[in-house]
Amino acid sequence: MIRKNIVKDKSFDFAVRVVNLYKFLNKDKKECNESLYWLKLLNRTDYKHN
Repeated sequence: MIRKNIVKDKSFDFAVRVVNLYKFLNKDKKECNESLYWLKLLNRTDYKHN
């Protein structure tokens, strides 16, 4: 029986979203510095989006 680690899966999915958002903002937008601040804050506080 394989047990799923829900916290690990959710945190990895969140990290993927952060990286993709960073790439999008860095490529298409110039508010990257401010957005990067908020992304770091969300990541450091372990913010989880349902």
